[in-house]
Amino acid sequence: MNISREYLTFRDIQDCLTDHYRKYGSKIDAAEAVRMLRVKGKASVGIGPLPDFESWNLSITNQLWEIYQDTPIDITYMIEHPDVYRTPMPEHDSYFRSGDSSIMIVFRDEALKEMQRLKFFKIIYVLQGKCRLHFEKETRILEAGDAVILAPDTLHDHQPLGDDNITLHISMKKSTFSRAFQQILAENTVLSDFFMRCLYEGSSNYLLFHSKPTVHMCEILRNLFCEELNDRPYASSIENSYISIFLSELLRTYEENYEHYEKTEAYNVKIPMILSYMKSHFMEATLSSTAIVFGYDASYFGKLIKKNTGLNFTDIINRYKVDHARQLLKHTNLPLDQVCSDSGFNERDHFCRIFRKYTGMTPSGYRKTRNDKKDS
Repeated sequence: MNISREYLTFRDIQDCLTDHYRKYGSKIDAAEAVRMLRVKGKASVGIGPLPDFESWNLSITNQLWEIYQDTPIDITYMIEHPDVYRTPMPEHDSYFRSGDSSIMIVFRDEALKEMQRLKFFKIIYVLQGKCRLHFEKETRILEAGDAVILAPDTLHDHQPLGDDNITLHISMKKSTFSRAFQQILAENTVLSDFFMRCLYEGSSNYLLFHSKPTVHMCEILRNLFCEELNDRPYASSIENSYISIFLSELLRTYEENYEHYEKTEAYNVKIPMILSYMKSHFMEATLSSTAIVFGYDASYFGKLIKKNTGLNFTDIINRYKVDHARQLLKHTNLPLDQVCSDSGFNERDHFCRIFRKYTGMTPSGYRKTRNDKKDS
C-alpha cells in the first residue's frame, strides 16, 4: 500500500522558526514548526518542483543557500513521530526519504533547541562563516572548511555564528558509512581499523578534519545534492560514490589537520600521523626510534599505540611489511627470498610465518592464487 507523503519546503520551516523567535523571543523545534504549518494548510501532498542545483555557480556559496531553501522536505516521518527531534533520531528508512536511500543532506541555519543524539553517522561541513558545536562537555568553534564526523550517540548541538554561516549536515546510515570508509582505506587497513575503532568501539566520539571549500569540493557537494533528490535508476549508488569521494578529500590531508576526540580522553592524540610515519618507515622503524620522533618515552608510547589501535607496535609494523610483500607477490615475479628481504624480514621462515598469520596463506600459496586468477 502506498503511503501518502506530505512535504514542506525548507524555506517554509525556516521562516516559521524565525518568525516565532522574532514574535515571542523563544525557539521552537522543527517538529513544532511542522505542526503549525500543517494547521495553516501549508503542507502539500506530493514532492512538487525540485530546485535546480545544477545552476549553482560553484564560486558563489550564497547561491547554494538560496537554491536549497526551495528543497521539499519529506515531513511524513516527523508527523508520525513528533518527538523525533527530542529523542535519539532513529536510523529509519522513512527518515532517509525512501527505502533505498542511505544519505540525507540538510542545512541547519537555526541552533538545535537542545543537545541531541542520533543513531546514525553525521558529517557536519562548514561551507561559509563560523559555527559553534557542542560535543558532550566540549565546545569548538568551526570555520569554513572544517568537517566533523560524528559517531552515533554523540551528544551535540550546533549554533551558527553570524548571518553568513552556511553549514551542511550529511546524515548516513551506519552501513553506508562503513562501506565508504573501509573502501577508501582498503590499502591501509591499520588506519582504517583505527578510524572505525574511534567511531564504533567508544561512545560519544568524533573525528575532525579540515578541507577548504574549493570549487572542486563544491562540485562534489553539488553532485551530491543533485543525486540526493534524484529518483532515476542508480541514483543511490551514484550518491554513495560521491560520498566516498568527499570522504577521500577529507582524508587526503589528515596527517596535518586531523583531530580525534574521545569522551574518556583529556587530550587529542595524533595517531594517524604516527601510523603514517610507521607505514613510510616500516623497514627501519623501531618502538624506541619512533617514540623519539614524536617526543614520547618508549614505554609510554607503546601503551599509547596499544590503547588507541588495539595493536602492539610490532603488530602494526608487521602488517605494513606483509602489505608490502603482498604487493610484490601480486605485481612482480621476484624470488621469495628477495620479497622477504625487500619487505623488511631477515629470515625466510620468519617471513612465511608472519605472512601466514595475517593472510591465512603462505607467500608461495598467495602468489599461486594470483597466477591461477590470471589463467582463468
